[in-house]
Amino acid sequence: MVNSLPITAKLYLFIPHYLLIKFKKMKKTIFSLAIVLLTLSTITTKAASTKKISVTESTIKEKAAKKQVQIYGEDATTEWHDVNKGFIASFVKDDKQGSAAYDEKGNWVYTIFRYTEDKMNDDLRDNVKSVYYMYQITGVEQIEQPGLNTVYLIHLENKNDIKTVRVEADDMQVVEQLTRG
Repeated sequence: MVNSLPITAKLYLFIPHYLLIKFKKMKKTIFSLAIVLLTLSTITTKAASTKKISVTESTIKEKAAKKQVQIYGEDATTEWHDVNKGFIASFVKDDKQGSAAYDEKGNWVYTIFRYTEDKMNDDLRDNVKSVYYMYQITGVEQIEQPGLNTVYLIHLENKNDIKTVRVEADDMQVVEQLTRG
């Protein structure tokens, strides 16, 4: 009976059921994250190819500018970019490069901060390093969205591997792993 099954079916017979369920959940999580990252990178890429405009131009919605100051303060030097269906505010806050997206009505959509290990929150760094102590942190992306937990994408490297780890609240999972070869 077992010999007549295809090889993939034979493998499922020997893999414990709880591992299959965990694999399916991880697959859904990675797929969801990939869609979010693709969407965010598309918006950010469109922003890079647009013209710079000043905050005083009538095309910038007053609501977006007020929200930017409300969230990140007046000390952040902001460059505004007019993009399809909204605006991107590029700025530096606490030595972290930030890009905040606003829709055409001036509502905040998301913010991505990019920075290095030395700018990380100590608790976050300790949490990641406790698991990946043999890896160097090469970069961090902090993604904030209204009403959602902050998500961190931590980029790690060692002599054998390159990994991207997603951290949200107390949950940490590898979303990308490449082997050097």
